[in-house]
Amino acid sequence: MIKIEDLIDAELDALVAEKVMEWVRGKKYWYSCDNPGAIHGVGYTVPGHTDYDISSFSPSTDIACTFEVDKPEWEWRIDETGDWYGDGWHLRMGIWDDKEWLADITILIDPNNKVSAHCRGRCIAALKACGVTEI
Repeated sequence: MIKIEDLIDAELDALVAEKVMEWVRGKKYWYSCDNPGAIHGVGYTVPGHTDYDISSFSPSTDIACTFEVDKPEWEWRIDETGDWYGDGWHLRMGIWDDKEWLADITILIDPNNKVSAHCRGRCIAALKACGVTEI
């Protein structure tokens, strides 16, 4: 078994599409499981082009894709206090239900690439909220 935290970006992206977004992988595109004949599209793709190419869904590295990773019942939180350890600034983020963390992760913020840590952290927390911790 491999922990989701140890997956490379492409593996994490595919797992998020399948387990969180509940999309079905086609030969070239991601499809909605509710309507497998319809192709999922998002606003940042090529104008007038509604197909969601498998290789373009990269929520572990692309902030626009990252914010697509959500469910209506989830409330995302970031613990603004953070903690400084020897290797850098650690920030807790995840999904909250008014009383407790449903799924959370503490991420190390790379001062040279803060977006990347946020993207991966959100993907991992979303998978944990869906009950996926390893594959």
